[in-house]
Parts: sequence; C-alpha cells; structure tokens
Amino acid sequence: MSRPLRILIVVIVVAAVVAANVVRRHGPVSGVEVLIEYPCVDTLETVGHVEAMIQQQMPELATLRIKDVDTKAVAAVVAQSPYLCNEQVSVGMTGRVKVCACQRKPILRVHCGNERFYVDETGLTMPLSPRGYADVTVASGHFGQRLTQGHGPINLAEWRDDSVRGRYTLAQLWKLTDYLYHDNDRLAGYDHIYIDAKGNFCLVPSWADFTVVLGSPDGLEEKMRHLDRFVERVLPVKGWDAYSEVNLKYKRQIVCRKRDENK
Repeated sequence: MSRPLRILIVVIVVAAVVAANVVRRHGPVSGVEVLIEYPCVDTLETVGHVEAMIQQQMPELATLRIKDVDTKAVAAVVAQSPYLCNEQVSVGMTGRVKVCACQRKPILRVHCGNERFYVDETGLTMPLSPRGYADVTVASGHFGQRLTQGHGPINLAEWRDDSVRGRYTLAQLWKLTDYLYHDNDRLAGYDHIYIDAKGNFCLVPSWADFTVVLGSPDGLEEKMRHLDRFVERVLPVKGWDAYSEVNLKYKRQIVCRKRDENK
C-alpha cells in the first residue's frame, strides 16, 4: 500500500470518528442508569430512590441532547444522599446517563439523647435510613450533649483530639470506635458500647457474658493487650461465666467482679 493511500485511509477513519462523535453528541438522552456499590450487606440507600431523586429534581434530563447533559449537576443531586460517596456520572454511546456511587459503610449506631445516627468508617455521621437498617455496634449512655442540632453531617474524626466540653464525649467515642475497627476489626465482637454515669466507657462483648470497663479510651493498646491475656489465661481456668465485670481502667491491673457478688 502506497504512503498517500495510507494517509488517505487514516484521514477517512479520523473523519468518520469525528463525525460519529458529533452525531452522537446531538443525539437524545435515552435514560438513566444508577449503579450503587455496597461495601457491606446492609442497604441504607437504594437505586430506586436515587433514580427518583434525579427524576424529581431534573425532570428535563430525559428531553435533553447528550451534549447538553450537565454531569456535574447530576452528580450534585446524587451527592444529596447522606449515604453515598464517590459519585461519578457519564453519558454512554447510546445516550444513557450512567450514575455510579458507593454507599458509605456504617460501623456504629449512636443513641445520643433523642438523636439517632450512624457513623461510617471515616467518622462521618449519617441519619438513620427509612430504606434499610445496618446491623452494627450500638453506642449509648450518658453523653450529656447533642450532636447535629439541625446542622447536618459532622465528621467525628476531626474531633478526635478535641477537648471542648460539648464535643469531648463524642470525640472520645470516635477514638475508641476507630481503634477497635482498625485493630483487626475488634469492633465487630462488641454488641454495645455504653457510657455510664461516671463517664466510663464500657464494652458489651458478643463472645462473653460480662461487661468490659475501659474507663477512658486512653491507653487502648495496653488495655486490650491485658484483656487478651485475661481471656487466654484466666477464663479457661476460672470459667467463662465466673465474672460479671472485667475492669481495665486501672493501670497495670485487672479488677474483676465475680458473678455471685451481685446476688
């Protein structure tokens, strides 16, 4: 094949691609497709609800030409869901608007006064969902504070080292939750985190019939190491039902309350 002929073929192919792209861009939108990635089995947001949000807030979308679709505007609508992140919107060759997002992963459900909310793995709060329920560890007790006050999501991770009185308990709760979650997901082994009237953080494990009293969430690595040794060395000898409380709040010691002491 001669060089001029090869150049001509390349020019024709490029022209055809450009023309096809121009035609496609002037074609109509053929629909909306929503895909949600779920990092866990619990569903807080649904495809149907997101599609309804888009249809309600952008009813003109179905009548637009492909070139007129504002993908950022569509993504902004999807981002209104407090349960989703990483929103991406594109328009396919057939004119279908494709919406992809990931559901946030809740790891804690908090009962703080009259407020109920989830906290995801990054520390961001989320309201309870009317479309699903997450089976995660519950935290409750004596917070002595409110959270949202109508101001929307809050990132508790930003409060981790906060000593402000109105934020302190929730900041400490996140410190504990974050540690347990990232330490081989110990968090999954506890049904309940309870804050007693004295401000002690207490853990209710799913694998034993006693309460673990941590006191404050300081020195967690050492406290959990003591707990591991207690479980490995003491319980096999004394019995798993021997104690009603295992207290780790005192440095370098474990104080246990025998079950029959409560009788």
